Amino acid sequence: GLGGVDGGRRMGVVRFTVRCKCASNECVRVVGGHPALGGWDPLRGVEMSSSDGFTWVTTVKLPAIGKAAYKYVIMENNAALQRSTSAALESASTSAGDNSNANRNSEEDGGRSGAGEALRLTPVAAEGSDGAGSGAASRPKASSSEQAPRVLRWETLEGGRPLTVTSDSLNVDDGSFNEMPAPDAGRVTVGLSAHAQ
Repeated sequence: GLGGVDGGRRMGVVRFTVRCKCASNECVRVVGGHPALGGWDPLRGVEMSSSDGFTWVTTVKLPAIGKAAYKYVIMENNAALQRSTSAALESASTSAGDNSNANRNSEEDGGRSGAGEALRLTPVAAEGSDGAGSGAASRPKASSSEQAPRVLRWETLEGGRPLTVTSDSLNVDDGSFNEMPAPDAGRVTVGLSAHAQ
């Protein structure tokens, strides 16, 4: 089958689809309680791709015959973020001498100088995450040349979207961002569609 076996557990490949209009500097991630979905940490969630900026798709391996809860989150787009970070660091190095001084000064003045300000993150926990928190303690720190993307908007669905993985390949069409999920029978089909990536 498509899913395979991971550590003795039968795995299923799940193709998630959601519709959400995003600006060119935004992207959508699927985030949930299972480690493959980031453990409710949006920085570890699975980034989705879109060819039209509206329909977002990704595939994830999850344990077959298991339950998962998840939400979609809109975040800054990594590519756009890295371009703006590079420009900010170039500007800081031009005015302050070198990047290490710019970042050190920024940390010492509480982020008021601008270059290091965006490197500080506020942990965000999802509603209904069962106390899982954001995983901030285990999150790798952003380097001076790589800024972590900011969370722009979580879905507000209480407890997240439920999913029972019942096969080695599922297609989940969740409709629109922040739309109440339909029952599994209306949104989950067995077997990946021809558009699977």
